[in-house]
Amino acid sequence: MIILFSFEGDANTNYIIDWLTYYNCRFKRVDLDKEDYRNIKVFMSDSSTTIHLKLLSGEILDFSVCDYFYVRGVGFNQPIFKNDTNLPNKVFDNYIINEFNSLTNFFYAEVNKKSVGCFYNDSHLKLLQLNHARQVGLYICNTLITSNKHTLLDCFNESSVITKAIEDNIGTEHNNRLIVQRVQRVNYENVEESFFPSLFQYEIDKKYELRVFYLDGKCYTICFSSVSNNIDMRDNYSISEYEPYKLPNAIEEKIMKFMNKMKLVSGSLDFIKSTDENYYFLEVNPNGQYDWVSRFGGYNLHQKIAYFLSSKNKGV
Repeated sequence: MIILFSFEGDANTNYIIDWLTYYNCRFKRVDLDKEDYRNIKVFMSDSSTTIHLKLLSGEILDFSVCDYFYVRGVGFNQPIFKNDTNLPNKVFDNYIINEFNSLTNFFYAEVNKKSVGCFYNDSHLKLLQLNHARQVGLYICNTLITSNKHTLLDCFNESSVITKAIEDNIGTEHNNRLIVQRVQRVNYENVEESFFPSLFQYEIDKKYELRVFYLDGKCYTICFSSVSNNIDMRDNYSISEYEPYKLPNAIEEKIMKFMNKMKLVSGSLDFIKSTDENYYFLEVNPNGQYDWVSRFGGYNLHQKIAYFLSSKNKGV
């Protein structure tokens, strides 16, 4: 059986379900944010480990009959408990959160072993991604993390530099709009002598940008360019022109090595094609959006994902 962990209203999951139905594949959709993590049951013995999740419907989800998973990245909601102990509230809250994380992270790790998409783990760490990309021979932007202006100047000598989050961008809602942190160019005059450790990268003179959706050894790529001076590709989506793109075989081979090193079956990778004809790896999002890659590239990725999942279904 194929298990789809998603959330209500996710269109991509709905498209996958349509194709799984077409392939007569057994599947079950579970919106984990509506389920109770306290219904997880783990039993370990000398011979085996069993994992069950009792769903709110009363049905038991038994990992032993789950052939493969599809993950859209939404997990269990973090618990809130009233402190009825003698512990200080901060100590009690930390304990509950740590216990919650220990249990659910084990649950997620077992899912991630055989899944398209994955719950948050080391594969999301940007610095690890850059290091692995470099090791397989992909170009990366010169990257510095520092909290000192003098070090920044020594490293880049006032060249054009960008800054972005080391890990997760800040996102918040305001007036029914989602506001997220953006990549920014550095104005050296505005940089203080000392600041919170921040990530800086040499700004590549780009010819165009690339989004690559990787699935089980194959790359589906589109390129896009914009007349805008925006450096954050998310700001260019609505004003860019898109077309399918074939990466050189050597780059696709390196992407495969990189994804194997990251232990990822799928993911959305961002690249820059520079004016000197090199391909610079930026990052991979294991749960990245691919519907627009499918649409502009004509790749029908929902069908390809569903076909891959159906091939894992043992029909038990």
